[in-house]
Amino acid sequence: MPSPRPIPDWWLQMDTMTRAAYETVICTEQRNAKVVPFKTVVLGDWKPVASKCHDNVNTWLRSTPGHSAVRGWVFYKECVIPIEGSFSVGCEFTAHSVVRDEKGVLFDITPVSDEKLRSSMRFILHPGNEDVFWKMEKSNPCICCPSLGS
Repeated sequence: MPSPRPIPDWWLQMDTMTRAAYETVICTEQRNAKVVPFKTVVLGDWKPVASKCHDNVNTWLRSTPGHSAVRGWVFYKECVIPIEGSFSVGCEFTAHSVVRDEKGVLFDITPVSDEKLRSSMRFILHPGNEDVFWKMEKSNPCICCPSLGS
């Protein structure tokens, strides 16, 4: 099993971090983003709904002991970053929730309208507690990061 990454200094200031500082952390973590595999799930008559990831995960957890919510940010589309009278194209990440099973494996239960897009949906783990995640999501559910090549 790989050793855990050391805790960076910014982690200790997560509760008091500004939105701009938080976005910098998330954009830096873009290099560690991974595609989370999709898993089709049902609970009786209920099926997860597209664009309702947080509700889907919360519903799933109420009936699935041993699983937990993992909050974070998923690549959604390209975005425009204004730069000194010009612009650059970046990567837009949107707030997203996935599931961690009892073995620690992540999976995404939220369908997307075009499953061909799934392979580009890289997920960045939220690096703090849920209160911080919801605070950042409420202030703006999207983060536009410079492209990795920028």
